[in-house]
Amino acid sequence: ISPSLPKEDADDLSQIVYTSLLDKDKEFVRGLEERGELDFYVIRIIQRQLYSVTSPFYRKIRKFRDNTSPIDTAYIDSLDKNNLSSDEY
Repeated sequence: ISPSLPKEDADDLSQIVYTSLLDKDKEFVRGLEERGELDFYVIRIIQRQLYSVTSPFYRKIRKFRDNTSPIDTAYIDSLDKNNLSSDEY
């Protein structure tokens, strides 16, 4: 979808686009396809999802990613496994 969009985000965005199309009336989507407007319609969905702070993609994906940090695997590896019971680990 975009070279700068991480693959995980592109996958999530694709799912949101598919869901959006599936929520539409079949005749509406069929009409877009017959008139050759379906590609443009999908591009508009993608643009709105990427750039609107009220879009489901922003609320569910970008906002979460922007407000969190990756797990520090070095820290996790440094934990003393002997201090954790098998139920805790």
